[in-house]
Amino acid sequence: MKSNYYLAQLTDKEVHNLLMKRGVRGAEARLVKEQVAAFKAEIRKTRARKRAIEDLWKGVLHPLSNEQRSVRSSLRYESSKYPNPQRREALNAYIKVLAKVKEQLREYRYYKERTPKEQAAYLKEKGKTVPNDGEHWTDWVPLKVKTAIAQAFIEAGKSAPAHARIKEPFPRTMTKADNHKLRYAHIVTAKKELREAEQELNIVRDMNKGDASEAERDAHTKVKHIQNILNWLICAESTEIIPRTWGELLVADLPKVTLADE
Repeated sequence: MKSNYYLAQLTDKEVHNLLMKRGVRGAEARLVKEQVAAFKAEIRKTRARKRAIEDLWKGVLHPLSNEQRSVRSSLRYESSKYPNPQRREALNAYIKVLAKVKEQLREYRYYKERTPKEQAAYLKEKGKTVPNDGEHWTDWVPLKVKTAIAQAFIEAGKSAPAHARIKEPFPRTMTKADNHKLRYAHIVTAKKELREAEQELNIVRDMNKGDASEAERDAHTKVKHIQNILNWLICAESTEIIPRTWGELLVADLPKVTLADE
């Protein structure tokens, strides 16, 4: 019988017909079909994971590509009226760092072995620390490199005209689309957390049988806090920077927001 890899390329009907042609029937045929089905499921699982890994690395690489374009633009339009050799030198050093980190991150994406978080954990085992689970491209740049580049721009800024804009290297920026996706994901989480908090409050109230308690006050405070997070997410401007994790949102100093129907 041909290998499972070959059979996995066929439809279920084609596998059945091939087995009939080969004279494979009964329990033996069922076993082959089960093996092929399991093999197909494993292939789908592997492909889905590789796609997910590639998408996560694209999310890290996209803002890095934007920063490269920004720096190249700065180099192209360097003022001829107010030349600043130090600034050009800093920009050139910075763009070399960007190219190097991009090459490394693209390699991680190409092999599709680990997500950014998994790669950061793997490197930590090897003695190399990547902060924030490697969620942003700037996390993959060593601190000493960041410090050196930042200092180069500070020195270049000392000799720049008063009106000149000083470049801030390694910005933790997000695209509007990514920011929108993140806000939507947090809204989904907030609604889930709010339902669970309200259920917890109702349970505490039932246990107290109408008598106020510290546990009920805490539960009520939690409900109001999560409701305010949800309100803020719904009303936030498109330019508002959304905290990356739910944990960051929980401890963020958000303004009090009340919706019209409350």
